[in-house]
Amino acid sequence: MNRIFSVSNIYLALWCLFNVTFATSNMVSRPLFVVIAAITAYYIVFNYKDYKRNLYMSGLVLLLVMFFAYGVELILSGKVYYIEFVNKKVDNPVYLITVFKSLCPIIPFYILTKKGYISEKTISIWVPIFLLTTGVTYALTYEKMLMESMTGRTDFVNNQGYMFASIIPLIFFVQRKTWVKYLYVAIIMAFVFMSMKRGAIIIGALCLLYYLRNQLKLSQGSQKPFVVISVLLFLGIGFVFLSRYFANNSFFASRVLDTLEGNTSHRDEIYGFFWKYYMNNASFIQQLFGCGANYTLSIGENYAHNDWLELLINNGLLGVICYFIYWIRAYKQYDATAESVVKYALCCALIFAFLKSFISMSYGDIGTYLALCIGYCVARNDMFKQNLINENKLSI
Repeated sequence: MNRIFSVSNIYLALWCLFNVTFATSNMVSRPLFVVIAAITAYYIVFNYKDYKRNLYMSGLVLLLVMFFAYGVELILSGKVYYIEFVNKKVDNPVYLITVFKSLCPIIPFYILTKKGYISEKTISIWVPIFLLTTGVTYALTYEKMLMESMTGRTDFVNNQGYMFASIIPLIFFVQRKTWVKYLYVAIIMAFVFMSMKRGAIIIGALCLLYYLRNQLKLSQGSQKPFVVISVLLFLGIGFVFLSRYFANNSFFASRVLDTLEGNTSHRDEIYGFFWKYYMNNASFIQQLFGCGANYTLSIGENYAHNDWLELLINNGLLGVICYFIYWIRAYKQYDATAESVVKYALCCALIFAFLKSFISMSYGDIGTYLALCIGYCVARNDMFKQNLINENKLSI
């Protein structure tokens, strides 16, 4: 009973409830977020000594401090921004809230892992729950778009494709039979393709191939032939499913053909616009320190949908350098990871987030599952190193 109501299970349950309710009801999601924010802030503030020396965490804290400074300045300035593309006002605190709910949970997950609350068994239990709640969120999001549609159309691009794809790195830690893990991955990829989100499809497919490749590397002895056959069978069934889905779904087929023809939903035009603004219109001080949080909304119809350009406009070279330092330290953390399965999972999570930073919004929308995976992997490596140190001391 104590394990069921452990702090890690409560924290994860709150995040699952928040993710579901956020898609439909602010009345429910807001009080949930207040509770989540209080727990998250507690671990960040009162457990600083537990993570301050970690290389990855130092890069994360640097990034958070920068976002906090710009977010506070935005709130105090009283500026008003709109997403003209959908004619929606963006409240100034949303800038801080977005970054907080994306990046900050990494720290509590790290601490909870080091304290023994999160393990591979914990992740194994929660992955099917993640699949269920994300499926519910997917359905609710689709229903909401259907109700808001004024054209009677039924084919939509569903952003929950990214959330489904972000579960893949956690599959490395699932302690279940091989067929169960492949079933999880199949469910994930089915929803990713049904989401019609091209970025999620590309990144999800790459993460899937990376996962399958490393499943082959991790298999040993008599397991090897079975794993090889399983992978080939999985890919074969997947190919048949995709072929039929392409033939029977005209919207999916058009999305694929648009991608092959270089149609990027005007991303190239958006990127070019923001780059030209930075080079030609921003003052020297603005080029160094940016124009301020959410300033992309002041000059464009929407966000840049590219972390690096968003930071360049809003936070200047300072923001880009802080983000670059974060990624350098993330790579060094990966490179220093000793346990194979942890290294593969961390690499998969970082690949996901890094690729997303170029085609969407990554630092503002990492998601619960990637935050859990990164926090868990970083903590596992620290625990592994500490165990080696303790063993060496005992052997002397």
